[in-house]
Amino acid sequence: MDKYKNYIWSIPLIGGIISLIALLTPAAYDSSMENYYYYWIWGFVSYKIGYIEHIGFDEYILSLIPSIICSSILITSMVILIISSNKYRKGISNMRLFPGILIITITIVWILLMEIADLIQFGSSFWEPFYPGFGVIGMFIGGALSIIGYAVQKKIREPRKDKNDITPRETEFN
Repeated sequence: MDKYKNYIWSIPLIGGIISLIALLTPAAYDSSMENYYYYWIWGFVSYKIGYIEHIGFDEYILSLIPSIICSSILITSMVILIISSNKYRKGISNMRLFPGILIITITIVWILLMEIADLIQFGSSFWEPFYPGFGVIGMFIGGALSIIGYAVQKKIREPRKDKNDITPRETEFN
């Protein structure tokens, strides 16, 4: 088990990288033979419906604002996750649990906010025509990996002693 202890930092690092890749892929999609619609967490859309094509940010402000806010929080969490796993690798500090939980929580919040925004704007469900893409699934995988890495680090971490931390048994023999 000791030989694996030095590589635990890679689990949350891989989780952060998977989350970052997920941010760059569509979170929701609907495609058929000639029509397609792709939606990214950060509010970017690409669609072709009949002769109408669009590539750019979402035109509807109720969908765009939550997407930008959620993606900003996700990016910040990913950066903290990657930095903390790198610091753990160097022995500077422990890994953080919060970024993994935040990635999963904000992804769920984004899913709900998109549903609410479409209900308000169009009176229909956002997820009725769409399938979840890697942009959503990858966030859950990345967040879960970072939580698993944190739990493993806590489980096998050796307690560090300070110079002044002497137990009564050690004083008997000195």
